[in-house]
Amino acid sequence: MRLHEKLYPNSKNGNRKNDLVVPRFITLMQKCVEHKIPDVFITRAHFTDLYVLLMSLDIANIKAQLKQKSKDAQKARHVQVRDISQADAVKFLKGGGNG
Repeated sequence: MRLHEKLYPNSKNGNRKNDLVVPRFITLMQKCVEHKIPDVFITRAHFTDLYVLLMSLDIANIKAQLKQKSKDAQKARHVQVRDISQADAVKFLKGGGNG
C-alpha cells in the first residue's frame, strides 16, 4: 500500500478499486512488442528467461537514459567529461600526457 501511495499520491485514501490490474503475462507481451522481440523467440523461450531478458533490456534503457540526463546536466553547467580507456587513464596518471 505504501508503494501505491507513493506512485499514485492523488488516489482517494488508498482506494484501489478503480485501478485496472493487468495480468503479468499481458505486461510481458507488451514489453516484448516494445522491445521488438521476435515471435519465434517468444514462443520458444521459457517464461522466466523471457522475463529476465526484458528486465535486463529495461535496466539497460534506464542506464542509458540516466547517462544521457547526466550528460545534458553537465552540458548545461558547461562541464566537459570525456570517456577514456583504461590504458589512457594509466598513461595520464603516470604522467605520460594529458589524454
